[in-house]
Amino acid sequence: SKSGSRLGYITEVYIDPESMSVVCMDIRKRWWDVLRAFENVDMTIFPESIQNVNDVVLINEKLMYRDYSMDQAMGYETLIGHTVVSGISGFEGRVRDFLFDKSSAKIRRIRFDYTGNPSLPDKLVTVRSIEIQDVIEIENKRVYIKDPAYAITEKSGSLDGPIRALTNLIDDPEGYLDYETRYRLWEQQWGQQ
Repeated sequence: SKSGSRLGYITEVYIDPESMSVVCMDIRKRWWDVLRAFENVDMTIFPESIQNVNDVVLINEKLMYRDYSMDQAMGYETLIGHTVVSGISGFEGRVRDFLFDKSSAKIRRIRFDYTGNPSLPDKLVTVRSIEIQDVIEIENKRVYIKDPAYAITEKSGSLDGPIRALTNLIDDPEGYLDYETRYRLWEQQWGQQ
């Protein structure tokens, strides 16, 4: 905050999947408070309240709400952990992180790996990213991308092979995801003609 007081930790970031922009961020006073998932959040901040982003996020305290969250009930959703799929190769990974423009709140780039766990060191997994214009749609906990060739490899992980095999086995044991994704992309491209 402007006064320099510590407000807490950002525990959830909600996005509007239609406009692909950040709507709000939930803050809890202590990092372990994320375990209180069914209780009210300590406060909610909006992108307009962000004044500076570095190691510490500075916000304007006048532009936040206490004990209030704009969650899935309002049509918003979190993006971290969403499955990233393409029509060419199916499962690509899970969203690990994303970058957004603080002035417009528009998402610019989505970062993903095979686990979607931002607490897992990126030395272990290969982290790739894709520009938001290469995202077709965000829906049903999935991010549909045009072509995996557009994804840029940011870092290569040392345990990428075993992690990839395990994640594919858990997420898509029978190969349905690949077929469903290809059909959805085909329908979007040809179904409206």
